[in-house]
Amino acid sequence: MAHAPAQTEQRQAAAISPTSPSTSASRRQSYSPAAYAAYYAAQLAPSTSKATADNTVTPAGQGEPNNTQRKADEPTEKESAKRKRIAREEDALLMREAAHRVAQAILADQLAVTYPDYKTPFRDATDVVHRLLPYHIFQQPDEDILSTRTRNLKRKEKEDEEAGALRQDVQDLRSNLALLKRRKALQDRFHSIRTKSAKHEAPSEQLYQVQSLALDDDRRYNALLNTEIRATRDQLAQMEKDAREKKEKEQAEARKAYQAYTAQLAAVAQASAAAHSPTARTPGNPYAGYTAATGAVPISSAEIQRQAQSGDYRAAYMQGPGWGMDNKAVACNGTIPPAIGN
Repeated sequence: MAHAPAQTEQRQAAAISPTSPSTSASRRQSYSPAAYAAYYAAQLAPSTSKATADNTVTPAGQGEPNNTQRKADEPTEKESAKRKRIAREEDALLMREAAHRVAQAILADQLAVTYPDYKTPFRDATDVVHRLLPYHIFQQPDEDILSTRTRNLKRKEKEDEEAGALRQDVQDLRSNLALLKRRKALQDRFHSIRTKSAKHEAPSEQLYQVQSLALDDDRRYNALLNTEIRATRDQLAQMEKDAREKKEKEQAEARKAYQAYTAQLAAVAQASAAAHSPTARTPGNPYAGYTAATGAVPISSAEIQRQAQSGDYRAAYMQGPGWGMDNKAVACNGTIPPAIGN
């Protein structure tokens, strides 16, 4: 029962009638090369006839064609576009025809495998090949498939390794190119430096050596100057310290002399006040004997006041005993001189 449908489908597949190009748009699976050949013959007939008419040979007696006739004989742009379109359509039709033949062969193999003819005996070796070949195509052993998959995996791994090695080579090449560019840039810089050095009065190496020696000399000279400056600063600081100590010592001695002098003035003022009292007797000069014994010359009050204002407390104090009571009272008026008070 299963053999009858197979024969029916085989007859239908073999009896596919060719169709015209107009009906092939709706039924692309059923067309034949003969129909397309007839269609192209009809399409190309006018152009062929026109080309034949255009390509007619002019008799020798009529002479050469003029420019107008040549322009008329040349194909127009529309005809060129039409020819190109027809060529594209021919290529497309040939491709569809080849695809149709492949589809018919696949359909015949599918029908032969799906509905095998196992009752009819083999006629010859060709019949054996035709009837058993589809099984060898569609029923491939699992071992072959597995081995193929394994081979595919190995091939894929190998391809991945090759691709990785290729990528590594590309990366190495890029790095090498970058290094080459850098080397070229360094060479250009070195060449530029050497060119500039050649334009100088002396080689750059000698100039650099001379400048280094001059710089070392300047550094040594600066070091010596810094040492001398430090020594001079230390000496100046010591001198300022000695002068400050000496000044402080002199000021201390002057303060002591001033204190003694003020005490003496206070005693003299007290004695003068006691001498001018109404009940007291006017005393004589208490320093008359000392003056006569030492031969000191009495100094005027103006000189004593000048020395006191100039800060020479020691001289004023030493010359004080030569004064008279009245002179001291007149010079000081019972008060401390302004310079001494400061």
